[in-house]
Amino acid sequence: MSKPTARSMAFDEAGNAYVLMRQDTAHWICRLGDDDTLAPIRKVGKAWWLRVLTRGAGVEALLRDDDGVGPINAFALDDQKRGRKLAAGAEARFYAWHRVAATLPGARYLVGVDHGTRVYRVDDDGLVNLDDEPAARSEAERAARFYLTGRKGLFARRLDDAPGRWTNLFPQGLDGCKQIAYDAVHDEVVTAGSYRGSGQAHFADGAGKVRVHRSRADNGFWSVATLGGRVFVYDFHGVVELGRDGSERRHPVDGQIARNQCLFATGEALYFVCSDRIHCLQGDAWRAIEVGARPLPAPQKIIVAPTPAEKKRDAAVQADSNVGELRARAIAGSDNIDALRSLSDRLLEHGDPRGELIALQLVDNPSKAQLRRVEALIKANLRAWLGPLHDAMARGSAVFRRGFVRELGLEQKAAKQVAALRGAEAWATVERLDVSMWPDDAVVALLGDPLLDNLRHVEGIHHAATLSRLGARPWTSLGLSYLRRGDIAELVGASALLPALRHLETNAQDMPSGELRPLWSVPLIERLETLVLRPQNIDELAPRWNDVGSHLLSLTLLPGGMDRGGGWQLTLTRDAPGGVTRRACFDYHWPISSARALPRRQYVQLAALMRALPAFGAEVVEVEPLSFAPTAAQYRAIAEAARALKR
Repeated sequence: MSKPTARSMAFDEAGNAYVLMRQDTAHWICRLGDDDTLAPIRKVGKAWWLRVLTRGAGVEALLRDDDGVGPINAFALDDQKRGRKLAAGAEARFYAWHRVAATLPGARYLVGVDHGTRVYRVDDDGLVNLDDEPAARSEAERAARFYLTGRKGLFARRLDDAPGRWTNLFPQGLDGCKQIAYDAVHDEVVTAGSYRGSGQAHFADGAGKVRVHRSRADNGFWSVATLGGRVFVYDFHGVVELGRDGSERRHPVDGQIARNQCLFATGEALYFVCSDRIHCLQGDAWRAIEVGARPLPAPQKIIVAPTPAEKKRDAAVQADSNVGELRARAIAGSDNIDALRSLSDRLLEHGDPRGELIALQLVDNPSKAQLRRVEALIKANLRAWLGPLHDAMARGSAVFRRGFVRELGLEQKAAKQVAALRGAEAWATVERLDVSMWPDDAVVALLGDPLLDNLRHVEGIHHAATLSRLGARPWTSLGLSYLRRGDIAELVGASALLPALRHLETNAQDMPSGELRPLWSVPLIERLETLVLRPQNIDELAPRWNDVGSHLLSLTLLPGGMDRGGGWQLTLTRDAPGGVTRRACFDYHWPISSARALPRRQYVQLAALMRALPAFGAEVVEVEPLSFAPTAAQYRAIAEAARALKR
């Protein structure tokens, strides 16, 4: 067992300090005591950062899984049983939840950052967007001193004397801004960031006058906090105090940090959170708080035993022959609506919650309240409905439709318990299964379960040779992790075993493009409607769209070879086999960190790829909008791509 490490920190309105800790795969929220001890108070899911809200008489922790667009989970620190998902980042269109400017005073509001600023009220039902509640948004803005907005460059805003009226302190934006803080002593907003490898800090007063403190830090500034009029930043080498005369003072503390936002200040103390210790500054004296001195409690699997009433209900359902017959008809075909409605009614008579779930998921246009009820039913009964599959599934992979689990992904470690998974009742309704990272022998053993008759979509099979071991299958969609030398011959052998296959996705970046020529003559490929391929390049593949690939309705190519993480994909579609190209969609993406300066070598690479495209003659050309402001070189490359697709 590894030692505990610290990841993030937060404070409630009363000044209590909370630390997000990790040990192995377990995450805990710990309270930091006056004697520098860390007391575990709540086990939570995987998380990267922590915020704390005071709601009513209790304290609620908000946690995010990563720095991208993931869900925000809320956990009550005074109630071990209560936890809920507030919102998923992609659904709420938040660009970066780690740039939430903390919670606004009163702890009722949360600020999210996207193209603009969105203020949300946190209530029992989740997050409520205050764009639809002008009065509530005005109240939130009157309560706030400042917050962040913007996407590439972050802008700071501060309340004027007129209620609800805001002014831009940084009208030109701040390239590379990482974090923002407020200095109450000097009534100034301070930001920390980086620009082309050099550290910058911006100071703005209430009149909008801005001065810049530039540092020689080669990694820029990544975190900022203020304490009693003093400004502290972190620059990957440690903590630096920025003087208002342009001077700098490096403090003698350092450590391995878990994330870039590592400086936190409250009251009369500044905290520098490292993985193995937390440095605390009071006055001019630093002290170290060891975080690995005492192991965290071992994670325990909580299994709630059914109540006597639930046991009686389940026994009645099992004894009802009509339920068994209707369930068999419903499982035999998910489109058997009459059987599903009858099964729902019968289960509701017994008080079985699955009956309610079936009824709700048969509603054509469910309301928000109905969708929340569906989520609550699945969460409350997931373990009972999945049985032994519950502990084997990948987190968040279970998808229910019409009352039963239809899609499932499996954890890699679950391959060791394949024998225990065979025969699980829930397999009977699974239509899509992801076995990524499973060894071939375990995949063959699992998919040999006769209960998987409804399986039609399989993802994550490593080698084409595994297909011959599985025998004939009615699958319509297959995700093959890798296509290597010799695998084309295996696909030829598997063609007769997969007569219904119409969609294939595979990665062929380990094969030279010339060796992919025989792929088009494989009978299995000739029957496909859609093909998604990741080749080394497009020289031998894109031209096939108009000849030997003319039977395809959709071809997506995601070529490799673009260094520094950049890449693009090309999707071609037609309405019928052999028809004209109806649409060509070009989607180019580039790392945000490299968005400002596209090196010439990458532009040359991209331009060469575009010139290699054949004459598709697409009727409609789409270029997906970029997630950042492109450079002139990027515009030229994209325009060249559009011309190549149109000609």
